[in-house]
Amino acid sequence: MPLDSHKESAFRPVSGRAEFQKKTGKDLAALYRPASEDLSYRRLRFAEWYLRHKILLQKIGVGFLILWSAVTIGYSSFRWGEYLFFGYWQDLDLIEKQITEFPNYTQTQRGYRAEELLVKHPQAFRAGPGKVDFVAEAANPNERWMARVRYKFVFGGGETDAFETSFLPQSSHPIAVFGYESDIFPTGVRLEIVDMSWRRLDAHAVPDVGAFLSERLMFGVEDVRFTRAERSELPTDQLRFTLSNNSAYGYWQALFSVVLFDGDILSGVVPLTLEQFRSGDIREIDLRFIPDSLSVTDIQAIPLIDVFDSSVYMEPGE
Repeated sequence: MPLDSHKESAFRPVSGRAEFQKKTGKDLAALYRPASEDLSYRRLRFAEWYLRHKILLQKIGVGFLILWSAVTIGYSSFRWGEYLFFGYWQDLDLIEKQITEFPNYTQTQRGYRAEELLVKHPQAFRAGPGKVDFVAEAANPNERWMARVRYKFVFGGGETDAFETSFLPQSSHPIAVFGYESDIFPTGVRLEIVDMSWRRLDAHAVPDVGAFLSERLMFGVEDVRFTRAERSELPTDQLRFTLSNNSAYGYWQALFSVVLFDGDILSGVVPLTLEQFRSGDIREIDLRFIPDSLSVTDIQAIPLIDVFDSSVYMEPGE
């Protein structure tokens, strides 16, 4: 049926975007439906807004950068100026105080590492026909460090085999090699440490090292008698004394270095081993020497027992 020419068709296009928006209250562009490869209406609106305000946005960005630079550069300049006139001189004073107040680690290093073993007076003694004993005095000055030492004696024309010994904390005893065979008496004797290892004692396990040692190394020497062979019917020189265990501990094997003195002069060292040396025991010691020019007026029995090793102790009643 033909359309009434006097009636307006609902499908007749409106002439212009403004007229359409005025009549319908909608933006004609909002009705646009893009193909998949075209820009959407929202992107077109954003692009339009950006182009309209591009210069303004650039001015805002430049202004922000100028403001930020002014603030940061101004603050940095202020701080550098403050340091130059005040902080620098304060730092110099602080450095001087640190130098004067800085701890002397040379004096406090005992708490961090062990001090070296002290060794002196290496020498040789005749021990009979064709035999020589080598002896050096040594001490461990450390309060909480045990030392394990491997050593040998070197002299003009030769050297001994290497031997081992241990040092308890704050202890001293001779380092010796006994019965070295030599037809010539050695000269230029010196002690050479081949190897040394240290073990620090736990302060929780042993709070007082001195008390720990004194309670376990209570040995007494009495009735020292030295008789030369020429004054007796014996073919050897004789040294007799009593050695007592005055501690509350018994030892399966008690090792000693018997140091011989002629007045104040060291005249020799003799090793001594006592099996099952119980608490309260008193042993009669009888040592014999091949006749020589040896003279003994006093002795010292130095224990060489590792009292920090539980296996050396005898159980009560054994």
